[in-house]
Amino acid sequence: MQDITKQDVAESRAQAEKLLDAQAEQSKAKRPQGHGRSERGLDAVAYQPEGFGRFGRMFPELARARFGDTLPQEQAIMNAIADTMIKRGDTGAPITEEEPADENPKIKAGYTYFGQFIDHDITFDPASDLDRDNDPNATQDFRTARLDLDSIYGRGPADQPYLYNPDLTIKLGFDKTPAYLKGKKKLFDVQRAPRDESGEVDDEHQDCPRAIIGDKRNDENNIVVQIHQLWQRFHNKIMLDLARPSTEPGNERPGITGLAAFNTAQRKVRWHYQWVVLHDFVRRIVGDKMFHAVYNGGKPKLHFYKPEDA
Repeated sequence: MQDITKQDVAESRAQAEKLLDAQAEQSKAKRPQGHGRSERGLDAVAYQPEGFGRFGRMFPELARARFGDTLPQEQAIMNAIADTMIKRGDTGAPITEEEPADENPKIKAGYTYFGQFIDHDITFDPASDLDRDNDPNATQDFRTARLDLDSIYGRGPADQPYLYNPDLTIKLGFDKTPAYLKGKKKLFDVQRAPRDESGEVDDEHQDCPRAIIGDKRNDENNIVVQIHQLWQRFHNKIMLDLARPSTEPGNERPGITGLAAFNTAQRKVRWHYQWVVLHDFVRRIVGDKMFHAVYNGGKPKLHFYKPEDA
C-alpha cells in the first residue's frame, strides 16, 4: 500500500466536498419540501403531526462521500484515517490511575449510560430482523423525539396497569442497597417477574428475572437500569408530595390523588428530564459555543429543520 500523506488526505477531502456541493445544488429541485417523504403502499394513510417517523440516512438523495479517484485510493485513505484512532506504542497508565492526556474532564463516564437511556427514550423499532433486512429504508421509529419518557411510563396505567401500584405510583423491586450503605439510603431495583413455580424451569435459568418496565432495553446493564429506577422513584416522590395537603402560604391546597396526581407528576418529571437533557447533557456534549449558537437563548436557530407542512 502506498504511503498516504496529510496533503493527500486534504486534497481528497477538498475534492469530495466540491463533488458533494455540486450534487447538492443539483438535488435541491428534487428534494421534497421539508423532511417528509411519501409513504409506501397506501397513499391515504392517517396523518399524525406528532407521530412516528422513519429511520434512515440524513439527506439520502446525496451521493456518498468519496475520498479518492479509485477504490484502492479510497481504501488507503480510509485506513489512514482509521489508523489515527488507534493508540500505538504508549500503553498508558493502569485503568485505576488518571491519565489527563486521554481523559475528558468535562464529560464523566456516567454520561455514556445516560446517553444510552436517552437513545432508548427516542428510538425504538419492534419490527423483526427479517423486515429490517428486506426493507431497511422502511424501518419505522415507534418513539417520538419529544423526550416524553415513555420508556418509563410505558403506555400508561390504563393500558399497562401491571407497571403501577393502585395509587398510580410506579412499582419498584426489592431493596438492593449494599451493606456499607445500609441505614443511609435505599437503592431499589426495578420490578421483576417472579420465579416460575411450575417446576418446569430449572433454577439456573431464573438467576436474572426479566424486568417488568416500559422498555426492556433499559435492563441491558446495571448502570442504565439504575438511571431508569431513578426516574421511577422521582415520579413516586412527587406523587407522595402531591398526596399531602399543602399549607404553604400562597400555595394552599388539599391533597391530590388518583389520575389528576398522576398527570401532574408525569408532567413535572418530564419537564425535569427535558431540562437535564437540554441544559446538561446536550450542552456538555456539543460544547458551550455550539449550544449557544443553536439554542439562541430559547429561540433555537434550526437552519436544517424544515418540518412538513400540516
